[in-house]
Amino acid sequence: MRKGKGFLAFLILAVAVIGYAIFDFVSEKKNEEHKSETSLILNWKADQVDELTWLEGPEKMKLVRSAEGWKFTEPLQEKADSESITTFIEGLVLEKSNAVVVEGAAIDWKTFGLDMPKAKIKIRKNSGEEAEFLISAKKNFSGDSYFRVGTENKVFLVSSTWQQKAEKKVLDFRDRRWARLSPADVETIFFQKGKNQLSLSKKGNDWIQSTENQIKLDQNKVRKLLTDLTNNQVTGFGLKADSAPMAKLLLTLKDGKIWTGEFGVTKDKKHVLYVKELGLSMELAAQNADDIYRLDTDSLRDRSEPFQVRREDIKKIEINLGSQKWTMTSDKDKWSLAPGSTGAILNEGLLTTLLGKVASLQVAEFISTNDAVNKSASQDQMILYSGDGKLLLDLKLTGPQPHKVNGLDKSVYFVKSSLVPYGFTINESEWTGLDWKAVLTAQAKPVEVKGTEIKQ
Repeated sequence: MRKGKGFLAFLILAVAVIGYAIFDFVSEKKNEEHKSETSLILNWKADQVDELTWLEGPEKMKLVRSAEGWKFTEPLQEKADSESITTFIEGLVLEKSNAVVVEGAAIDWKTFGLDMPKAKIKIRKNSGEEAEFLISAKKNFSGDSYFRVGTENKVFLVSSTWQQKAEKKVLDFRDRRWARLSPADVETIFFQKGKNQLSLSKKGNDWIQSTENQIKLDQNKVRKLLTDLTNNQVTGFGLKADSAPMAKLLLTLKDGKIWTGEFGVTKDKKHVLYVKELGLSMELAAQNADDIYRLDTDSLRDRSEPFQVRREDIKKIEINLGSQKWTMTSDKDKWSLAPGSTGAILNEGLLTTLLGKVASLQVAEFISTNDAVNKSASQDQMILYSGDGKLLLDLKLTGPQPHKVNGLDKSVYFVKSSLVPYGFTINESEWTGLDWKAVLTAQAKPVEVKGTEIKQ
């Protein structure tokens, strides 16, 4: 009985100890959360802020939020980059003070650089409540910034990130996208540079070449082009070209409006985009401008079109490599060499892998069908058939031989495909990467050793 009472007492004590530990942990956590909240510079929610003003700083500006997003009201009137402003405000309301350096009515604000602050930022809630922050250019020995909230008689220490906040300029919050549009709203694309023209239009969910419908476009490349046009950012505003436009880009939108961009250069070779609808001249990064100037139909064409066959449809293969010829057939997914393809054994695993690579071949350059080729070069051929004898693909290759592709010296094969009406080249490595000879290895021959025949 005594043992039972002792155990019960021990159990009650253990529960009490555990309960106290849990209470202490929760209490300490709440205290930490309270301390964290009280150390916040501004205990607001980011979505409560609807006005942001630099009263003093590198540039004075005012931004206001409406149902359409953020916009400038000073020093200009235009839509702002809502994403960058939201990020700024979210960072601002999460900032904490590291310590209070001094407080009281007798503070010498000049000592801390707060008599003439580096920046003075005012923010306003949607309820009308306002707050002001003064950021000093001075820092303490550890790099923290001196800081004041409104007219409070306190000098706070805050993180050095406030220096970056103080240095914000109008350009940091401007919408710097080339075309302030949604890619989904664009219905046609027209680009002209000299005699080079590109004309694309949307048909259903796909993009087609307006003047030559037989040319198949790579839909992913066109979508990337639209994404780049609507997301590439300018590096500055106000720069004007010193020459007539070098190129022009027109985007027709769903509502019938046309976005017009003219590309030019200054005397010191800086690239400029003038957007007619906005009346804005903008400076472009050199790489972005070069990408636009190189834009043409070939850069957007589907370079895998001449090789599109499904591996599971292939049931017969004929390979001609110069004087060497092999025929392989598949019966119930088992490949074998056809009669006449003697002196070799078939590596089925490697063959299956190579067939999967056929559809991933890529055109290096599109050429006219009558382009001159080296007639003395090697002539290779790959013919693929379905199970009912239907021709799936016939590739005729001449090469390899030297050839310039986009101004660069390459070793290529000139190719004709039964799937397309045009000629083209592929890089030598594309064809030699399909190592057909490795699929067909030399058959083992008997070797005599001291009168005994041994098969290897």
